[in-house]
Amino acid sequence: MGINEIIEISKPRIVVLLVITAVTSMFAASKLVSGAPSLDYFDY
Repeated sequence: MGINEIIEISKPRIVVLLVITAVTSMFAASKLVSGAPSLDYFDY
């Protein structure tokens, strides 16, 4: 029972961590995509 309770308590935290990871990776990817033209711009 104790292990089950721990799993039930930690489930929301795991979901939050997954959401934060997904949002962070999406943000980083969009930053890289939008950063590529600016890198070319700074290169000249």
